[in-house]
Amino acid sequence: NEAAAICEALGEHWTDVRELWLLDNRIGRSHTAVFAGEPGYGGKCLPKDMSALIDEAGKAGVDAGLLKAVRARNAEIRGE
Repeated sequence: NEAAAICEALGEHWTDVRELWLLDNRIGRSHTAVFAGEPGYGGKCLPKDMSALIDEAGKAGVDAGLLKAVRARNAEIRGE
């Protein structure tokens, strides 16, 4: 969603940028989808898995700052 918003702010078409991004075969089409009215990530697995990974990192003495920021930003854009 943020990549699409950046493209829009710069006057670029997200769909064009996305197609270039998808030339990298390691990136799946579903990982770059932007759903109107449903920003960020949700569902049953990814939010739970993200929290578990952050918790396990903390138990191991690793500050998962980037993952924490992603989780916080996702909550912000989803209005949670």
